[in-house]
Parts: sequence; structure tokens; C-alpha cells
Amino acid sequence: MTNLIQTLKSTLSLNEKYIQNIITLLEEGSTIAFIARYRKDMTGNASDETLLKFQELYEYSLKLLRRKEDIETILKEKDSLTSKTQELLNNAKTLVALDDIYEPFKGTKNTRADSATKNGLEGLANIISSMKYDIEDIKYKAKSFLSENIKTIDEAIAGAKDIIALRYSQEIRTKDALRKNLENYGVLSTKKTKTFEEDGLYKNLIIKDEKVKWLKSHRLLAIFRAVNEKQISLKIDVDELYLINGIKQYRIPSYAKSSQVFVFDAYCDGLKRLLLPSLKRELLSNLKQKASDDAINLFGKNLNELLISPPLVNQVILGLDPGYKTGCKLAVIDENGNYLASDVIYLLSKKQEEQSGQKVLSLIKKYKITAIAIGNGTASKESASFISELKDNNNLDI
Repeated sequence: MTNLIQTLKSTLSLNEKYIQNIITLLEEGSTIAFIARYRKDMTGNASDETLLKFQELYEYSLKLLRRKEDIETILKEKDSLTSKTQELLNNAKTLVALDDIYEPFKGTKNTRADSATKNGLEGLANIISSMKYDIEDIKYKAKSFLSENIKTIDEAIAGAKDIIALRYSQEIRTKDALRKNLENYGVLSTKKTKTFEEDGLYKNLIIKDEKVKWLKSHRLLAIFRAVNEKQISLKIDVDELYLINGIKQYRIPSYAKSSQVFVFDAYCDGLKRLLLPSLKRELLSNLKQKASDDAINLFGKNLNELLISPPLVNQVILGLDPGYKTGCKLAVIDENGNYLASDVIYLLSKKQEEQSGQKVLSLIKKYKITAIAIGNGTASKESASFISELKDNNNLDI
């Protein structure tokens, strides 16, 4: 909980006392609207926007903590929780990072690497990974790994390479580097389907090699909508040759013997067959989520501006809040929404109506009122009738 509070404190710049208060209120089931309106003293007058961000970050942080605890429990049961893995878990800041850490421990089912492992080829994979042997030495050592299911040296080496490819695809640093490469240099292309309508809504969505990071959210949403309607297909590409050259430059040491070709092939296989397809799907999912979030935020911003904008432009307005026992509340604002005056009138008797009529006429004359707004509440019909009669009797142009 201490780490959670520190995260909230640094991200939202809130006092620790207020953080504790907001957490308590949320855990009691209070809504953001309730907290923002009625618990200002407990939040340091935090705005709705700040409270919404707080709730989002708080809930995500709770998911993160629970996921960490679940992974730790599972690894302890398997006796697989090393100090290095514990450190990685402690430093993980996202659910994606936690999944990357846990992935090697999940175990695989009916995959090529799984089959190779079951056939006892992990030892050969370790020997090849060392890159300390020539090809002929590897072939000689592979003989000791032959079995009923692995009958040739080539089959043994192929199975060992599958294990190496899987290990490469599970490396946290490798996945992080490829994620960044896809986010920064990945390009998106779309293609017409057989059912594409040439003059339809999506005729301008056929694109080629546009950088993912420059695509606007509204355009992405349109693309995803067109895909759902089977008008277009899409794909994300990246410069694979650049990535392969990176493997050759940074993953194959200068001391490597000729068997390094097996490791290189396995890394390239892990890149193309396992890593890139998975990370491309992940990126598309993230892009779709971000585009949806941006659309919702934009809608909220536009709605907020609409709600706070003057309902009538260049008008001096008399607002009337209907009521019986407590009377009808009056308020006057100028063309810019600035407060000018207020009063209370009563409509319970004929005499009160006459007195109230004089008050309203006085306000209209003094402030040159050009519009009257009547609230939709108790006594609203009576109030509307009163104002309508007042207008007719005094020839008011309002």
C-alpha cells in the first residue's frame, strides 16, 4: 500500500492525507460525482478530472499488486521464485511487464519447442546456445540425443533450435526493444477486400506504409470500423532486415564458432514466427484502445464546453426557479454570464402575484432583460402562466 500511495502522490501531486481519504471513500462505495461535490474538505478541493484520474490509476495499481501476488504465489509453489525474478516483479510497473516476466514459467502446450523439450533436447539446445563448437562438433554431440522420436541428427538440431527460438521470444529486454521499434517505426497498410465498396464510406482509407505513431485517433477508429465491416484488411509491418542485422551485430559474439549459424537461424525464427506476430497483435489492440479513449475524452471535452457555454448569445437573461412554500427564486445575468441581481417572489395569492409582477417588471426595466428562462420544477406551469400573463398585460417584447 505504501508503494501505491507514493505512486498516486507523485503522479497526481496530492497530499498523502487526501490520498488516504479518497481511497477510503472509494472503498466505501462513494462515486466520483459524490466525492467531488460533497467531500471537498476530504480531497483538498480536487476536481472531477483529478478524481477520475485518481480512480483509474488506483484501480490499475490494485490490479498490478494483485497480479504480482498471484505470480509470486504460483512461482513459490513451483519452487521457481529466484531473487532475480523477485526483483523483476518488484520493479514491474505495468501488467504487460508482469506477463512478460511470467511467460517463461507458464509452460507451453503442443508447440514445436514443447515437443522438443519432451524429447529431451534441452541439453542440446544449451550446447548450441553456447556457440563454442563447430558445426561438426554439434552434429557429433547431437548423436547422443537421438531417440525413438528423434531419429536423425537434423531432427535433433531442428528441435534444439525450436527451444532456442522460444527462449529468445521470451526475453524481456528483447520484447521491450521490439515493442519500442514497432511503436516508433512500425507502418500500417490497408487493403481492399472483395466486398469493398468503391464509393462507400471507407473509400479514403486505403493507405500504404503510414507510420503508426502519426495516425490520428479518429482515422484509426474509422480503419478499425472498416475492418469490422469487412471492407478492408490491415497489417502492420516493420523493417525485418534491420532487426535481423541487429541480431547478427549484437547477439552473435565475435568468439562464436561456426555453430553460431544455428543460433542465428533460431533467433530469426523466434523473431518472425513467435515475437513479431504477437507484438503486432498487442500493438493493434493498444492502438484501438487508445483511439477509443481519445474519442471518449474528446466527446467529454466538447460536451463540457457545450454545457458551460451561454444558452442564449448576447442576451440579458432572467432565470426563474419555480417554487411554492419557499417562493420562486430570481436571478439576472448579463450577455457574458455575469451575475447582476437576485430576488424572491411568491405566487400563492392574487395579492402576491401583483407584488411579484411589479418586482419582475422592475428588474426587466432596470437591467433591460431580453429573455426569461423558467426551470422545470414544482410550480413551473403556474410560473410560466404568470410570466405569460405579465408579458401580455405589459406588451413586453421578451
